[in-house]
Amino acid sequence: MEKTFFEYTFSIMLFLAWRHVLYNRAISLLLIVGLTLVIAFPIVVSRAATVAEDVYANRARATPLVIGRRANAHQLTLNTLYFEGPKPPPIPQKLVKELRDKHAGLVIPISNRLTAGGFPLIGTVPEYFDFRQLQVADGDFPVLLGECVVGDSVARKLNLKAGGSLLSDKTSFLNVAHEYAFKLAVVGILKPTGTADDRAVFTDIKTGWTVEGLGHGHDNVIENTTTITGQSAPTPEAVNEQVQAILGKGVAEFHEVTPENIRSFHFHGDEKEFPLSAVIVVPSSEKSGTMLKGAINSENEYEAIVPEVVISELMRLVFNVKKIFDTYFTMTALGVFAFLAIVVLLSLGNRRDEFAVMVKMGCARHAIFTLFAYEFLILFSVSGGLSILISQAALELLKRFAL
Repeated sequence: MEKTFFEYTFSIMLFLAWRHVLYNRAISLLLIVGLTLVIAFPIVVSRAATVAEDVYANRARATPLVIGRRANAHQLTLNTLYFEGPKPPPIPQKLVKELRDKHAGLVIPISNRLTAGGFPLIGTVPEYFDFRQLQVADGDFPVLLGECVVGDSVARKLNLKAGGSLLSDKTSFLNVAHEYAFKLAVVGILKPTGTADDRAVFTDIKTGWTVEGLGHGHDNVIENTTTITGQSAPTPEAVNEQVQAILGKGVAEFHEVTPENIRSFHFHGDEKEFPLSAVIVVPSSEKSGTMLKGAINSENEYEAIVPEVVISELMRLVFNVKKIFDTYFTMTALGVFAFLAIVVLLSLGNRRDEFAVMVKMGCARHAIFTLFAYEFLILFSVSGGLSILISQAALELLKRFAL
C-alpha cells in the first residue's frame, strides 16, 4: 500500500529532524539531560509519595489497636508497626494476661528492644505470623528456645539460609567483659512481603528475654542457684548481678541453645514484670475495640492508639513536604524552559542561512516550523522515556532501602 502525501512528508521531516539531532549530538545530549531531570523529578516525588502512603497506610489500617506505655503515640506506632525509631518505654508482660482475661480479642505482644546482625530482633508469638499473613520460603517458623526466622531482606543482606545461625548485637560496648552475643539458630526464611517484616528477625518472646539477659543457661544449675521461673526472685534489673555471682563460682554460662543444654535455661525474676515494647490487639468487634480503647485511655499508665489515625497525621506532613518539592520543581522547570527558549532563539539565528536555502528550494515556511517542532518532539520523547526509566529505578531503590 503506497504512502499518502501526508505520510510521505511526515517521514521525510522526521528523518531530517533526526539527522539534525544526531549531527548536533553535543547540544542534543545536554538538552536531553536537562529535560530528563526536569521531567523525572516530579514523577519520582509523586510516585514515591503514593507508594509510601500505600506501604505505611496499608499496614496501619491492618492494625486495629496498639497498646503501650503512655508517652509518644508516633514513637509507639513507628516502633511497633515498622520497627523504626527510638524504643518506647517498656510495658510489663502481665498486661498481656490482663487483656486476655478481659477477652479483648487477639492479643499479640511485641518486643522490639534488641538487634541481630544490625536488624531489629522482634520477640513475639506465633499468632503474629498469621496476623501479618507471613509465610516461609525455606525452613519453618521458630518453635524452640533459641530459634529465629528472618525476613527476606535480612537473609539476602546477611546471606542466611535455613539451618544457619545469627549473632545478636551487643547493646553496650562499655561492658564487653560482662556482655556476650547470643547465637540464634536460623530455622526459616520468610517470603518477601514488601513490608517492615522483610527487614526483621523474629523469635518467640522467651528467646528475646534470654538474649536480653533475663534468662540464661549454665551448667550445675541446681547447685548454684535456687531461683527458677515463677518463684519469688530478684527483679529483671538484678538479673545481671545474679548472673555474675553465678559466673564467679566458676560456672560456665551458655550463649547458644543446643539440644544438650536447653533444659538448663531458666529465668530469674517474676516473668509477669518482664518487659515488652507494645501489644497489638485485634478486637472481636468494632464496639469491643472502642470500649477497650476508652478503658485503657481512661488510665494514666497505658494508652491505646489507632495506628491509622497516627499514620494519617504523619502522611499529611509528608504531603506538605511534597508541596515544597512541587514548588521547587515548578521554579526549576520555569528556569529550564527559559533556558530552552534561549537555546531555540539562538538555534534559529544560527540556522537562518539554512532556512533561507530551504525557502529557495521551494520549502514552505510552515514546513520549516514543522521540521523545527519535530526536532524538539524527538528530544522530549527521548527525555520522557528516560524519565520513566529513571523514576522506576528510583522507586525500586526507595522500596528496597527506604520504604
